Amino acid sequence: MRILDRYILKSVVTIFFGALIVFLSLYLIVDILGHLDEFLRDKVSPLVIWEYYASFLPIIFVQTAPVAILLAILATFSKLNVNNEIVAMRSAGINIWQLTKQTILFAFIVSIFIFWVNENIIPQAMQMSDKIKIEKIEGKTSIAKKERINNVAYFGRKNRLYFINSFEPKDLSMEGITILEQDKNQELKEKIYALRGSWKNGKWVFSGIQVFSYDENGSETSEFITEKIMDIPETPNDFMTQRIQVDYMNIKQLRDYLDKLSDSGARSVIRNLNVDIQQRFAYPFSSLVIVFVGLPFSLMIKRRKGMTFASFGVCILIGFLYYLTNAVSIAMGKSGLFPPMISGWFANMSFLFIGLFLLKKTT
Repeated sequence: MRILDRYILKSVVTIFFGALIVFLSLYLIVDILGHLDEFLRDKVSPLVIWEYYASFLPIIFVQTAPVAILLAILATFSKLNVNNEIVAMRSAGINIWQLTKQTILFAFIVSIFIFWVNENIIPQAMQMSDKIKIEKIEGKTSIAKKERINNVAYFGRKNRLYFINSFEPKDLSMEGITILEQDKNQELKEKIYALRGSWKNGKWVFSGIQVFSYDENGSETSEFITEKIMDIPETPNDFMTQRIQVDYMNIKQLRDYLDKLSDSGARSVIRNLNVDIQQRFAYPFSSLVIVFVGLPFSLMIKRRKGMTFASFGVCILIGFLYYLTNAVSIAMGKSGLFPPMISGWFANMSFLFIGLFLLKKTT
């Protein structure tokens, strides 16, 4: 590695880790202060608070690393530009790609590391932080505080798959219910449709029920029932935590889960899972993509005065626009307006194209 490469890379790496520490600290401080009244009211011990936020650190790292590397790029190259060092380097015959190749390689390594953390650490970290929050911080959480959950998909006991259009925790009711029960050979044994279900006296009571039963030859018999107490071992809490269970899965587990749902006909749930899988692949590489956006903007900063504030301001603006674009594209994918792959990768591809275009114009 050339001295020049080491000089640039040292600045990028130093600022990256410094920004990462600052972002992690700010995140923790703001969150702790925001929940301080709850901690004091519920008399949560400092050890429990430490355990909760320690388990949360990998999640914060994944969320803040792209912004940290963007700030490192902006601060490093804007400083070189303001000091006319880039002009001197280019006069010596060094093009912009030679100047930035080590930085791009570093961003790629960070992206791969984020992908690895997402797959191997984040699911367990989320499970641990949720467990600590529910069991040690919140205690017995009031169900009334929970919001309606739409498009519930749950793989339950007795080899059953549940699909629920909406679940209302406030009155423990659900609407648009489909239950698929399979035999030991994973063949469809029974299909149950119900308009509405409610939790009464520790039992599920369904209304507007239509039951389809299938024998070994695949012959179908059907029955309509106005109202019935169902033999369902799952409780409301099982359905309320189903969304969390998906967050606990890595890509392989999500794909296995998707395979189980493939023949269910629950198109919205399957579509959401496909979008989630594409997003799991795409998001880690935001750290790499964002480098190509940050570089041309860093070369536009000409004045030494206010350089730090300019870098920080541009960083916040680009980060906000990226996360906004990503959120909109994910929402479009889950609503069916975008195919899952386009939805998951739209922000990365858009910002990569914009970054390369601006970089070409700037240089």
